Amino acid sequence: MKRRQYLGALGALTISSTSGCATVQSAVRSGPPYFENVEISGPSEVSVGDEFDIEITAKNTGGKKGDFTATLSTGKGAFTLDQSVRIEDVQVTKSKTTTIEDIYSDYATELTYRITDYDARHSVSVKTKGLELGETFETHDGHSIAVNGVGLEKSVFLNGESKQLLSANPGNVIVLVYFTIGYEGDDERPFTSDEIVTTAGSFISESSLSTYTFDDIAGVRKEHLDLSEIEPGVQKSGWMMFEVPYSELETLGVVWDRVSTGVPEVKWNLDAGDVPIFDAEATVPDEVEIGTTGTITLEVENTGDASGTYRYGMWRTGEYDSSQSVLDEITVEPGTTETVELDVTQEHIGSYEYEILPVNETTVVEFVPPTRTVGNSYVNPDGVRITPGIGALNFDGFSDTYAYETYDGSETVRASSGKKFLFVSIDVEHTDGSSSLPHQDDFSVDISGLTYDVVETSVWGETRFVSPRSGVEYDSFSSPKESQQWLLYEVPASTQQGDVVLRYRDQDGLSDDTFGADWTVDR
Repeated sequence: MKRRQYLGALGALTISSTSGCATVQSAVRSGPPYFENVEISGPSEVSVGDEFDIEITAKNTGGKKGDFTATLSTGKGAFTLDQSVRIEDVQVTKSKTTTIEDIYSDYATELTYRITDYDARHSVSVKTKGLELGETFETHDGHSIAVNGVGLEKSVFLNGESKQLLSANPGNVIVLVYFTIGYEGDDERPFTSDEIVTTAGSFISESSLSTYTFDDIAGVRKEHLDLSEIEPGVQKSGWMMFEVPYSELETLGVVWDRVSTGVPEVKWNLDAGDVPIFDAEATVPDEVEIGTTGTITLEVENTGDASGTYRYGMWRTGEYDSSQSVLDEITVEPGTTETVELDVTQEHIGSYEYEILPVNETTVVEFVPPTRTVGNSYVNPDGVRITPGIGALNFDGFSDTYAYETYDGSETVRASSGKKFLFVSIDVEHTDGSSSLPHQDDFSVDISGLTYDVVETSVWGETRFVSPRSGVEYDSFSSPKESQQWLLYEVPASTQQGDVVLRYRDQDGLSDDTFGADWTVDR
């Protein structure tokens, strides 16, 4: 604490010539004036900023009248303030009193007044000043603080370069206090950020708050108040935010503790009155097919005594993006429950984490490929319709051999021992003019949990099958052909159609699995 500040807390000491007397007694000593029974009196308790008087009484037990002089001290060590005291013309055997008027302290403290030479002392406890909402507290050294409004919110929207949601933790509420603060003194930094606090909870001191305004709160749309911006001759108004347990609202107050002693100078009682209390629960799907819409359900119950606005947000993070998905609000009447449905959709396969505030729930949604039966189509995000099949009419798709055309006839290839060939027909069609077609390596088959890739025929140019069915090998670099196109796989000899799962996964350089679909045989 600065010495100047502390000495200012001791107040202005002024001495009046007010006189008083006690019972007349005979002189107990001859000779010069002699003073005994020196007393200091005054109130034992005052509030910060209130003016009070101190009286000093001395009795002359000497043989002549005279002036009583002494040093009145208060404070300790380097912060001691000494004041000369004089009581003139004290008659023999009489007591006389002088009054020090208009003393005050702008600090909550214990003031002990001492006249050491006469072992006289008196203590005045300067207590926290209690005020109500709307009242202004002014100090003698230039501070002016008014608490003009209070708002209670489970969460608030912050408006800046982007809209953000600030939420209280479960069991807590954000208390917004609207201040008007000014200063007319000569201190360059009259306030610090930790001087104004609530009697419970904690100050929300995010540095980024200074760039935001709040949406309509308690009927007032104002900016965040930064105490560090208060300068001499400057008055500012704005909100400060505190996070407080619901259980503390009934006795909640806001205080100014200017020297951080734990005993504040002033306390405003904040009558919260009837408040909304929200209990929310989110239900999130475990899986959603890509290209479709899943639903996160948010059940919001108001167990309080007043209507309130529940502000909520949903954020999505994933393999390729981190984006704010939803910011919205809903009014919930006391004793009722409202349901919010939040849509989630994704074109890419992968795990996406959703954070839901102020529920404070984070969960993972798996976006999985759709499952079709062979013969049904899937349209990928590039606008290509893909329709696969197994075999053809009167052909189950399995063969121990296949034959393809050569320049001088044909050549037959036999499957490896214990294996056979699987012929998968593939039909691709552009739906939006896209020039990109799936590569043959984007297709595989899964049999009993094992993956089998396309067999490359190792034929230069276009491979044309002649047995067991005619057609061409699927080629993503050619335009769709009128003739049948095939994908060829070598699979275990025991494989049946019902064992086969055909997988399409687009590999576009960003990820091994970005989008795709699965096909099974309808048994």
